[in-house]
Amino acid sequence: ILVAERARLGAHDYSRPGRTGADADEKPAGSHAGDHTALTDCTGMTPSGRLSGMVPSDGEFPHGTLDSRLLTNLRRGALEYCVLALLRHGESYGLDIAHALSADGVLITSEGTLYPLLSRLRKSGLVATSWRESAAGPPRRYYKLTAEGMAALAAFERTWEPFRNAVDRALKGAR
Repeated sequence: ILVAERARLGAHDYSRPGRTGADADEKPAGSHAGDHTALTDCTGMTPSGRLSGMVPSDGEFPHGTLDSRLLTNLRRGALEYCVLALLRHGESYGLDIAHALSADGVLITSEGTLYPLLSRLRKSGLVATSWRESAAGPPRRYYKLTAEGMAALAAFERTWEPFRNAVDRALKGAR
């Protein structure tokens, strides 16, 4: 039985549990929350057999570009751990973090996606912040990894390699 899953969910982003407050109703970049046109069954499959919002159909993206919706979903699971990894060796200024993550144009494409993430990491206790005067302008906020952040990063690293290896095996058709 097909249900209008998007209509039922409305404009909320249920793919990121725990979103509350001012950003709870904001539609994340690349999200299709509130898109009432995609019909899915209870497994999230569209009538064409594709996972809703995950796999682009032929011609959906210009030839030669990264598939933006797919990339958005991949970033969502790993970006916070990339930030934690950058802070492993010491504190860093937000703009320096943004430059490191945007160097290849894959992890982030603008600073605008980083600062809300840094705020969530701070509120969850994974990073701590301090303000410092700057000779180049207003005071700057510096971020450093907390003990909880180090534990979260260690857990991610233990999980990442077997996960990545399993995905690589599946993509290569190994059993």
